[in-house]
Amino acid sequence: MKVFALLFAAVNIYLGARCFLNLVGVLQTSKYGTGTTALFAVLFLGFAAAAVWFAFWGNNPKLAFWLGFGPWALALVVMFFTLILSNPR
Repeated sequence: MKVFALLFAAVNIYLGARCFLNLVGVLQTSKYGTGTTALFAVLFLGFAAAAVWFAFWGNNPKLAFWLGFGPWALALVVMFFTLILSNPR
């Protein structure tokens, strides 16, 4: 369980870092607005940090796994509402 939690955390760190780099202007690959990109960066990096902490120092790999999976579910909900409520260009 700890291995899967750390794999989720590694992928979340990668995606959060990409969103953060899009936010500060280093990358320009995001197709979403600035607010959504910032929210994704905070979600993925924050949940990944919490998952790593609970996997190593919190001694709770099951919670670390669910924290690694959490931003995916929240990101899908945010993307759904962004697609529904945003204005087409």
